Amino acid sequence: FAVEVPGECRDRLNLIGFPGGAKVFAEPRELLQRVGITVNGVYPHAAGFDCWRNIANASLNAVVDSGMYPKLMRRLRDRDQAIINVPFPVGLEATRSFYTLLIESLHGEGAAQELVAGYTERLSREVDRFRSDFKGIKFAYAVRMKNTYSIANVAYDGLGFLSALLELGFEVELLIQGAPDADAQQAYAK
Repeated sequence: FAVEVPGECRDRLNLIGFPGGAKVFAEPRELLQRVGITVNGVYPHAAGFDCWRNIANASLNAVVDSGMYPKLMRRLRDRDQAIINVPFPVGLEATRSFYTLLIESLHGEGAAQELVAGYTERLSREVDRFRSDFKGIKFAYAVRMKNTYSIANVAYDGLGFLSALLELGFEVELLIQGAPDADAQQAYAK
């Protein structure tokens, strides 16, 4: 499954299930490096062959919606790799939670406080300003209107970005395309 690559695995992190390429992860790589955490790889979209060979050489796997990757999760567990579910880092609260989970999973409780506080203090004023300017605007959030294989569109039942929209003060109305039968309607409601 993975070729052993010499080197220290401690404080190395795999990010699994994140949409986008390498440019999207410039900020997380930089912020995590400040606290001594190295992003080992971003899977599957930004990982080349060498990254896949190196996947077992991390001490933590942070996964967006691990249920989407049952075979990969089973293989990582078989190698005694730690796995945590994290939110998409979209929106201030989800991003704060994302960094806190990653840093505290590797460095212990309270280790993320300084980095996360600086990050959230800087951006919370912008979120507050946006909320005051746009609070109450109705927003239609379409789920399954466009079936794609994009992780961002299917993870967390297609609701991965909902918390960010609510945080910004939008009144969100979910529009769900699907089968009209009663069983399907109950599943969507759940």
